[in-house]
Amino acid sequence: MTIDNGQEGYPVIEADVGGNEPGEVAPPWTPPTSGGGGGGLLGVGVGDGSSQYSTNSQFFAPVDAAHLTVAFTAPASGRVLVRLSGLIQPPYTDQPDTSLWSVWGVLDHTTGDQYGKTVGPIDNMPNATVESGTPDQCVSVPLLITGLTAGKPYQFDWGHAVATNSPGTTATAYVVNWGETGPGQGAAGSTIPVMEVWSA
Repeated sequence: MTIDNGQEGYPVIEADVGGNEPGEVAPPWTPPTSGGGGGGLLGVGVGDGSSQYSTNSQFFAPVDAAHLTVAFTAPASGRVLVRLSGLIQPPYTDQPDTSLWSVWGVLDHTTGDQYGKTVGPIDNMPNATVESGTPDQCVSVPLLITGLTAGKPYQFDWGHAVATNSPGTTATAYVVNWGETGPGQGAAGSTIPVMEVWSA
């Protein structure tokens, strides 16, 4: 490319900016591969749509170790981005002055060890004293997992738990897992949770 401002005393600039010459068509964009740092999709887990997932534990447990789980080979970067997306019903209790939160995380499929940080509160019910009428929330959260060994196989599960300011409180949090997609579903749509693992 040549730039000439037409004024005497100013240089003519020639540079290769990596673009197309006039009349050339840009090559089609292609998505990145799943190689190290390429950003490619490594795997997807999808709820089976049969019923709600629930937990009343304050310790992490898999949401659905059979369906919301992803096996993959770690990319050269040793980093993956895990995205958890679904419709959640907030936990509730009939005990006054109690605040409750749902929290999500990523667990090793075999050992149950947690990878990365805990994400939460996914929802927050301060002074949650009602058992019905609490609003459902559509949520999609990313977790960056680092320090993986390149080329090593891993399997991650979606984990969830209930957090509270009153350790003796018993409460239940839900990840909704029902509905169908396709023609004729109307406003009901789908509330099936999805877990994605991407190379980062």
